[in-house]
Amino acid sequence: MQITQKSNIPTTNAPVVDRMIGSGAIILGKTTMCDYGMLASGYSSKFGPTRNPWNLDFNSGGSSSGSAAAVAAGMCPVAVGTDIVGSIRNPASFCGLYGHKPSFGRVPFYPQTSPAVCAGPISRSVEDMALLLNVISRPDSRDPSALPYHEIDYMEAIKGNVAGLKIGFMPDIGFGPPPDDEVLKLCCEAVKSFKKMGNQITEIKAPFSQEDIAKGENFYRTRALAELSLLPPKVQANGKVINEWAQKAKDYSGVDHYRDYLGTQELRSRMFEVIKDYDLLMLPTVPYHHIGRRIPV
Repeated sequence: MQITQKSNIPTTNAPVVDRMIGSGAIILGKTTMCDYGMLASGYSSKFGPTRNPWNLDFNSGGSSSGSAAAVAAGMCPVAVGTDIVGSIRNPASFCGLYGHKPSFGRVPFYPQTSPAVCAGPISRSVEDMALLLNVISRPDSRDPSALPYHEIDYMEAIKGNVAGLKIGFMPDIGFGPPPDDEVLKLCCEAVKSFKKMGNQITEIKAPFSQEDIAKGENFYRTRALAELSLLPPKVQANGKVINEWAQKAKDYSGVDHYRDYLGTQELRSRMFEVIKDYDLLMLPTVPYHHIGRRIPV
């Protein structure tokens, strides 16, 4: 794990930065994020809350909170975020934007810090997202897990009608708080719209339960504890919520951690089995809350 500090000045760029600079992009700077990328909110113990540009009393989401806030505020047309379990998609949803987590390995990532982390675009339009993905998906030899490069023009791929698709509609993910009635109503209206376009919509049952998600939570709790142990105690204490959450893994053994890892892979396989027959999935998005209010999980 690498910690951003005044004295820690990188001597090389991440692959996505090199690709953007090589294509003529102007890099405005680095945006803030929540502590250790482990929160669904835009709160940093260093800088405080990253506020939602649409309403400063509201949250910008996390973990790529600064990227989404910058795009929503019009500071830049696109930004790069990173995502394991929603850190691009959550803030994009909170801020009324488009956020895309590419397939693992599609966008070269270095240095690797997780078996599931991806870099991807956040933008105000699908066209801008496709343009950025054209650039950042180009190959980089530093990432051994990167997929073979295919010269896909995403700008061309998004053209044409959205018709004749098999779409799975999952109104509930199977864990956490149930969707709000108003959100479900809007989702059902969207389903009707896609049907009118000539698509086949099938409602599917979520393949997860709260007990299943505990496996993934335990795995990432152990990861967080390992990363926190690299920091001085004073720095650890700043991230109180994450620190308290991670400390629950202090008695885990290596065997426990490996079993939880296998559990996450089983959940991944289960999800692929559900979605293999569909071109797209439609799901309710996440809520946005006032600054200081904890989001129920």
